[in-house]
Amino acid sequence: MMDEVKIYSRALSAQEIEDDYISAGPDGISSLSFEDGQLQAYPNPFDYSTTISYKTAVAGKVTISIYNLTGQKIQSLVNETQQADNYSVVWDGTNATGGFAGSGVYFYTLNIDNKPVAMNKLVLLK
Repeated sequence: MMDEVKIYSRALSAQEIEDDYISAGPDGISSLSFEDGQLQAYPNPFDYSTTISYKTAVAGKVTISIYNLTGQKIQSLVNETQQADNYSVVWDGTNATGGFAGSGVYFYTLNIDNKPVAMNKLVLLK
């Protein structure tokens, strides 16, 4: 079965993304929204390590992942069930095999129960 594919010729607003992809699942039942999680990294840009702070408003299986510009997951920082609370995790600029990820722009995501709730950009300078 193939999901519906939409192609846009412009950047979507946060509200459009939430309306199209997050608020309602395939069965029309409301799921997680951007308000269910918050995500921030400091320092950003960084050279040795950055602390990613996040808040979950609902309990569930939480994942924090790092992606390169091509969308390839290069590191998983958190992959566990957590209660609604404030948390933080440090990324030292390494990939999943322990090697240096390389200078550049990365995206980090917060998912709860395999549903995206937040995404931000990181800049690694070395």
